[in-house]
Amino acid sequence: PLPVTLLGRVYSAQGHFGKAIGMLEKLLPLVPRWVELRELVLPTSIGFLAISLVENGQVMRGLAIGKQMVDAVMPSKISALIAGTVGPYSAAQLLAGDLEGALQSCEISYRAAEQSGNRLFLYLVSGIQGWVACRLGRIPEAEEYMAKSQEAGAALGAQLVYSDWFAAGRAMIALAKGEPETARQQLTGL
Repeated sequence: PLPVTLLGRVYSAQGHFGKAIGMLEKLLPLVPRWVELRELVLPTSIGFLAISLVENGQVMRGLAIGKQMVDAVMPSKISALIAGTVGPYSAAQLLAGDLEGALQSCEISYRAAEQSGNRLFLYLVSGIQGWVACRLGRIPEAEEYMAKSQEAGAALGAQLVYSDWFAAGRAMIALAKGEPETARQQLTGL
């Protein structure tokens, strides 16, 4: 299933949600056996399926599938796995409008990413936290999260997935602060 998970995740990250669903739904029969199969990439891929389903209008189904995978992974106590599963689920919650739920999931994922040293998920989850905090009207908090995300992203030193989403989040923060020019600058070049 590794090629399916990688392709599906790429499609999801690029906004090709229908294609991502087509790939990632093939993994659903394996979910009950993920521990037995030792497929640690499977749970994180189910998080991307949840995002894709939510963005494709299947909100309740996406959240249910994501939550089922999160519940299955939490007892493992494997920090990197928890960060990689709960992080995408928090994005699905954000996109579905469950802002408080997304914030709680982000906190779980961020702590797990810190414990495991997973800088990619520190970057991703901080960006999601910033976006959620902005949507909740917590602008100073949103700015702090986005700064953490940018710092973690800079440490990775690569072309980063979801950088366009986080630029949009930073633009939302600027607009909430009454700074339309800053918002425009955030979106220049996307």
